[in-house]
Amino acid sequence: MKKIIMTFLQKTKLFFALSVLFMTVMILLYISMVVLIKKKTVAYTEMSQDTQTQIDAFYALSKQKKMVSSTADTREQLSSYFIDQGSVGNFFEKLEEIAEVANVEFSIVSARLGQVDDEGLRVQVSADGTFRNVYHFFTLLETVPFGVNITTLEIQANTVGDASIDTRQPWRGVFDLEVVTYLE
Repeated sequence: MKKIIMTFLQKTKLFFALSVLFMTVMILLYISMVVLIKKKTVAYTEMSQDTQTQIDAFYALSKQKKMVSSTADTREQLSSYFIDQGSVGNFFEKLEEIAEVANVEFSIVSARLGQVDDEGLRVQVSADGTFRNVYHFFTLLETVPFGVNITTLEIQANTVGDASIDTRQPWRGVFDLEVVTYLE
C-alpha cells in the first residue's frame, strides 16, 4: 500500500508541478497579451488624436474658405470705395457725372499726390455755371463714394471785364479736394 501511496504522491507531485508550470506559462502569456494590447491601444489613441486634429484643421479651413467666399462681394464693394493709381480715372469720371447732373462746365485744374507730411490725392476742380448749379455741384460732391475732404471752397461771380470768362456762366466755383481713401 505504501507503494501505491508513493506512486500516487509522485503522480500528484508531477501533476501539481505541471499544473504550476502551465499556470505560470498562462500568466506570462496573459501579461504579454495585456502589454501588447496596451501598446496597440496607445498607438490607436495617438492615431485617433492625430486624425481628429487633421479633421478639426480641415473643418476650420473649410469654414475660413466659406467665410472668404461669402465676403467676396462685400470686400469687392468695400474696395470700390478706395482709389489707387489704376482707378483714379473712375474718380474723375464720377466728378464729370455729377458735373453733368448739376449742369456746370467742369474742369480739372490740377491733380497731385500729397506731400511728405500728408497723404492722399489732391485735386483742384472748377465748375462754371449759375450760382444754383455751382452750389448744386458742391452739394453733389458729398455723394461721391470716396472719402473726400473739401479743403478749400471758393465761389465767385465772374466779372465782365475778363475776356476769358463766358458771360453766360456768371459764377465759378473752385474746389480743392483731398481724397483720403487713396491707396498708394
